[in-house]
Parts: sequence; C-alpha cells; structure tokens
Amino acid sequence: MGIRCPQCGRELSADAKFCLDCGARILPAKTICPCCGKEIPRGRLCLHCGYMLTEPCPHCGAELLGKENFCPECGRKIHETEETAK
Repeated sequence: MGIRCPQCGRELSADAKFCLDCGARILPAKTICPCCGKEIPRGRLCLHCGYMLTEPCPHCGAELLGKENFCPECGRKIHETEETAK
C-alpha cells in the first residue's frame, strides 16, 4: 500500500522521499527518537523521554528546531503556501 503526496495528492510508493509529480518532500508519519530509541509520531518532542526533536527544512533538508520562520541555510520561508513560493 502506498502513500499520498500531501501537496498534490498523487499516490506514491510507501518508501517515497519526494513526490514524482510536484517534487514535495515526503516525511514519514513516524520516526525513531534518537535519545530513547522508541518509535514516535513525527513532531518536535518525544512523548516518552521529552527529547526535543529537530525537523528538516521542507526545501533544503537543514535541521530546524521549529521556532524559525525562515530557514537559516536556504533562506526560504518554512511554511510557504503556493502563492508565497512564486
């Protein structure tokens, strides 16, 4: 069973990293906490040990703490809409 691109809705393979149609980066729904090793929902904080997780920039992959409005690596707005990306 595949997954759908959150940006354009195309069906993709379950292990897709990027959408084949629109190029959006596909982030997994779950991740492994690097501190305690437990599988957790993707987010900013591990619910088991409280470790603060980083998230990648959706444009360049640089690590973010979730407080930035703009990426310190590529300079793009973190939560761009289609209109602000143009």
